[in-house]
Amino acid sequence: TLFRSESSQPGISSDGPTLKNLCRTLQCLNLSNCTNLTDRTLKALGSCLVHLEDLCIFGCYRMTDNGIYDLLQCSRREHSLKRFNCCGCYKITEDGRRFLILSIPTLLLYNKPKEFALLWKKSNSRAAQLV
Repeated sequence: TLFRSESSQPGISSDGPTLKNLCRTLQCLNLSNCTNLTDRTLKALGSCLVHLEDLCIFGCYRMTDNGIYDLLQCSRREHSLKRFNCCGCYKITEDGRRFLILSIPTLLLYNKPKEFALLWKKSNSRAAQLV
C-alpha cells in the first residue's frame, strides 16, 4: 500500500495533488493489477512524475486510449519514459499504442510484469520500485 485514500481504504488515489506528494524523483512505478485506477491516474502521472522511466499498468483494465493521450500531453517536457507495459488493458487499442510509439520512438513496450524495471535495475543501482 502506498498510502490510504480519503475513504480509509488502502490504495492509490488518482487525484493529482495526492500523487504529486508521492515523489518527484520517482523513476519506476509498478501499478499492475490496480483495477480501480482510471485514465485520471495516467493524467496525474503525466503531470507530476517528470522523471518516470518505467511504468507498468499491466491489468489496469479501466485505462483507455484517452489515458495514454493524457499521460503524454499533460507533461510539458521531453518524455523520460523508456519502458511501458499496458498488457491486460484491453481498452487501450492499437491506436493508443501507435500514439505511444510515435510520441516516444525509443519507447520499449514489454509484456511481462515480472520484467518490470529488470533491465533498468541492472544498469542503474538507484532503482526505486513501488509494488
